[in-house]
Amino acid sequence: MAVVNASIRGDIRGTALPLLPDLARKPVFLHDNSVPTLDNLLDPGRGATAPHPFYLTDPGQRAAMVAFLQGLDTGN
Repeated sequence: MAVVNASIRGDIRGTALPLLPDLARKPVFLHDNSVPTLDNLLDPGRGATAPHPFYLTDPGQRAAMVAFLQGLDTGN
């Protein structure tokens, strides 16, 4: 992982957190837009060597995770 210090203020460098709010409106996933849905992203059918292979094998758990992620927003 490469971290570039883009801060001109000299603040402490770190790793950016993933931006999870508003995933319900995101049309595709991964840097190359190769995954069409959150369900596909978390489906082990993509394979162990696919980019970011973090999967939920149980369809019910996967559906619950998708619903949770799609429900995240920045509102109160």
